[in-house]
Amino acid sequence: MRNLYWRILALSLLIMIVLPTNAFALAYGVTGKSTNTGGGNTYGYGCYSYNYVMSNPTLQSPDGEHVNSVYVNYLGNTGVECGWYRRYGQSNPQGFTVWMNYGAYHEVALGAMAAGQNAGLKVESVAGTDEWRAYINGAFMYEWANAGWTYGWPRVGSERKYTGDSNYGDFKELQFREGNVTWKYWNNVTAESDNDPGYRIYPDTANHKALVDNG
Repeated sequence: MRNLYWRILALSLLIMIVLPTNAFALAYGVTGKSTNTGGGNTYGYGCYSYNYVMSNPTLQSPDGEHVNSVYVNYLGNTGVECGWYRRYGQSNPQGFTVWMNYGAYHEVALGAMAAGQNAGLKVESVAGTDEWRAYINGAFMYEWANAGWTYGWPRVGSERKYTGDSNYGDFKELQFREGNVTWKYWNNVTAESDNDPGYRIYPDTANHKALVDNG
């Protein structure tokens, strides 16, 4: 009986680690990606966007939420992310960074952000290592050590928890890091996934931006 108890406890802890409940994987989302001239994914060592931080997104009681972020996706369930979120009842948007490791989310809060203006969001790997760093407005915010990978696919995303929440995203100056130093504009801004019935992404490669809005 004692052995059974410890087995159940160990299994419960494993489930908590591998399948955590996290606010940054919301019910509805729209994402965009950089593709090359042949239509394939662009590989990069970092991702950057100058993103508008909303002042008053519509959020449903009791726990509605809206998120904008940039990230580099290594596999379907692995990546590093940096962005902001606003939850119902909060007076200010909050910065965050996430390391998603084979489906398990690890989240770090980065503090309150100014609303009603643009913010530079960036994630990039540290050259010669498998470490990743998150930046907001050029300021180093956090480092993920021993991520186990160095490059992936640059992405941006806008999410909401309920259909009554806002899901607006204005991503400008879309860039990825090619190699260890050089930053370049996305080759082609391309719509990716969209499970949101009320919103879509509007790519604008010529102006290096993507807009998530009603559509």
